[in-house]
Amino acid sequence: MEKRARILSEIGKEKIIAILRLTKKEDVFPVAEAMIQGGIRNLEITANTPGYLEAIHQISQYFPEINIGAGTITNETETREAISAGAQFIITPIVNTAIIKEAHLSDVPVIMGAFTPTEIEKAHRNGADAIKIFPASGVGTDYLKAIAGPFPKIKMVPTGGVNKENMREWLECGAYALGVGGSLLDKDLIASRSFYELTQKAKSYLHVLRETE
Repeated sequence: MEKRARILSEIGKEKIIAILRLTKKEDVFPVAEAMIQGGIRNLEITANTPGYLEAIHQISQYFPEINIGAGTITNETETREAISAGAQFIITPIVNTAIIKEAHLSDVPVIMGAFTPTEIEKAHRNGADAIKIFPASGVGTDYLKAIAGPFPKIKMVPTGGVNKENMREWLECGAYALGVGGSLLDKDLIASRSFYELTQKAKSYLHVLRETE
């Protein structure tokens, strides 16, 4: 429980989880490094990224100060494999309570994907450490404000459609942290291997965060 609470607290403090959903194995490490050099401290590597388990292991060894998580996890087997590789948190797109049980055996927190009030309550009741509101792009910040009413103590992590322009609004509406993907990890910059520009982009996101504090 101590490790779980620490990781969750660090995610809440840093606010941004950068989502690495890449198509080429050789891009994962340099993109992760670019994010880290830009100040990002929480990275999610999705299970549909080629070589994601190897990448989790490698990055966790090179950058032990960073929280590396596994995303798009849908079952217990993937959960075990990710944790064995070094994942420090698990993120799912769905409600699967077996994942929570499996991760908690290793004191690893789970940010569980849910959307409706019923899904959110079920995930929370079964021990999810936070809720990934997905896809957030389809509902906007008004939805987060609405569901915060009946669920004031649940940690919400909007994901999908979060960008530099709306980050502050999401946080002002009560988001615990934010899952940020394509708006931060620009596909064109990755394709051209413009890693310095990715680092600068990460810094610009963190600058916006500092303005909200």
